[in-house]
Amino acid sequence: MAYNLQDIYVDSSGDFEISANGDLRISNSFETVKQTCTFIVKTDKGGYVPDISLGGDLGSFLGRNLSKDILVSMEKSLTQNLGKVILNRSDFEVHCVPISMDEVGVFVAIDGEYLDQDGNTLETTPEVISFTFPYGQGDPTIN
Repeated sequence: MAYNLQDIYVDSSGDFEISANGDLRISNSFETVKQTCTFIVKTDKGGYVPDISLGGDLGSFLGRNLSKDILVSMEKSLTQNLGKVILNRSDFEVHCVPISMDEVGVFVAIDGEYLDQDGNTLETTPEVISFTFPYGQGDPTIN
C-alpha cells in the first residue's frame, strides 16, 4: 500500500512551521506518518477527546514492575494502535527495551511507500523514531 497523506507540519517540539510564502508548512506523506506515530506513542487512551480509544497508552504501565511481559505488552499496545490508525502492520516494527533503571527506550521502525501530492513516489529510506519513556521504578536486569 502506498501512503498519500498530508497534514500541517509539526516539529519535534510540537511547534508549527511557517513556509517561505508565509503559510503554515504542509508535511509530505512520510512526515505525516512519522508525526502521527509520534502522537500515538505519546498519547494515552482518553487523552485525545475526538477518539478516546486512540493512543499507545504507555502511561498505563507506570508503577508496574518492569519485566519481559511488560515490555511485550507495551509493544503490543503500540503495535495495535499504530496498525489501527496509520500503518499497515508490514510497514513498521515496535521495540521496547530498558535503557536505565527508570527508563524504557521505545523504537518505531517505519518503512513503506509514500507518495507526494501529485501521486509520485517519494524517495524515502526506512527510519527509526525513538522515545524515552520514564518508566518509574524498574529493574534493568529484566526477570
